[in-house]
Amino acid sequence: MKLIMLAVIACLSLNCFIGSHRDACKYNLKQRDVFEASSDSCDFLAYTALFTQKNNETLEEYEARKGSAFNFSLIKCIEYYEKLKECNKEEYKYMPAIYGMNVNPYFSVDRNRVAFRE
Repeated sequence: MKLIMLAVIACLSLNCFIGSHRDACKYNLKQRDVFEASSDSCDFLAYTALFTQKNNETLEEYEARKGSAFNFSLIKCIEYYEKLKECNKEEYKYMPAIYGMNVNPYFSVDRNRVAFRE
């Protein structure tokens, strides 16, 4: 009981989330770096705007550079979906977890409840 009270006090003072291990796993996937597997890895339309052929670059070099970047993001996208599949295991549904940092608290209309934005 003391441990539960300590966890609740810690979460309220640190503004972190209380949820299942599944939620924590998905949250951690969203907070990944550029070179790690994340949902941003699957945004292939962003790469088309970034790649233009440079003046001193041949067409073969340009295609190789574009292809390697596309392959890298495709591999990271596949890794993201594999990790997401791992997060959705049934055993993680009921396992409790404390995760994240909520930096956008706001008060609801009746001013008696605090709600949080993600």
